[in-house]
Amino acid sequence: MMANLKSTFRIVLWLSTLCLCHSFSALPQLPQAQHLRPAISSRGLESKSMKTISLQSNIGLFNTKLQAFDNEPTEEDRSFGAKLLVFGFLAIYAFINLQPVLDVQMNQMSTSGRPASVMVEEDGQMVKRGIYTKFSTGEMNRKLAAVPVFYVKSSAGGVALENGQGTFYTDVSEAEAAFERIKGSDSDAKVSTTALDEVYFSLIRKKIKTVGGLSSPLVVASDATATYTVVSPKLAMEDAAMVNKDYTPDGIPLFASQKLAFRDAEGRQQIPLFLSYQDLESTWGKLREANPKLSKIPEQVEVTGLNYILGEMASGGQDFRLLEFYPTSKALDSYSELIRQ
Repeated sequence: MMANLKSTFRIVLWLSTLCLCHSFSALPQLPQAQHLRPAISSRGLESKSMKTISLQSNIGLFNTKLQAFDNEPTEEDRSFGAKLLVFGFLAIYAFINLQPVLDVQMNQMSTSGRPASVMVEEDGQMVKRGIYTKFSTGEMNRKLAAVPVFYVKSSAGGVALENGQGTFYTDVSEAEAAFERIKGSDSDAKVSTTALDEVYFSLIRKKIKTVGGLSSPLVVASDATATYTVVSPKLAMEDAAMVNKDYTPDGIPLFASQKLAFRDAEGRQQIPLFLSYQDLESTWGKLREANPKLSKIPEQVEVTGLNYILGEMASGGQDFRLLEFYPTSKALDSYSELIRQ
């Protein structure tokens, strides 16, 4: 396994050098991504198959695809492999051919030119699914794997509780504040990070039973009877109220513009759902550099909630496979720092 990982690491770095030489024909050259992240599912190392890992920058403007070996690791291999892959990925600067697609309605997404079905991964196999069919839990988890969250890890290795409740934060500062409150009763507690897919259906929604050997060590070590939640920083809630004064919190607020969409390197349309209004503004500003006709302020911005989006995915009926979650730039920085420890 060590030889495979080292070989993969060399190939990844070689490919990154080639990516830096790529130039754009239709758009001005965009600045290099400063912080890249893999789809950070901890369960990604538990399969024997090759897995394509999607990388995105802190404002979602750059995307490339790399491959990493997935094996059934020992606990030692699991820790080393995860860190080695993350360090390799964080060293890469990559671009995509970015093309804004205007007038995309969030409630009536255009499927012009879209096939009636798509190939999705189910239990390690690729199967065909209609674009309006409901998502499986695995599909939703692959979306959630893009979102880092932070928490206080107890000395036992689970989520530290306050008044019988465990909390995951999208802002590391709030996890650090929680640590200051908890450390007096648990001297070995520390701030840690994971991906939202690891804990959303197992701990927060309690839709998946905790099974030793199958569930992640974090889930197994956490109190299954406790209540868990994920919260956004105060600024995100204030921005949500600014965008829509009638907004009712429904999990993490997500921001999108009806006039903002991307096409990835393979030409597939993506609708970005930002966890930060500021990152939506930054992305709009980058697009405006390529198209000065765009207004200075993002147009037709809407706010929705993570729980609502996941509920609609589970129900089917809309082409929500176009949606992608874009975490905050600060969260990506904090994740990369903590994963090195």
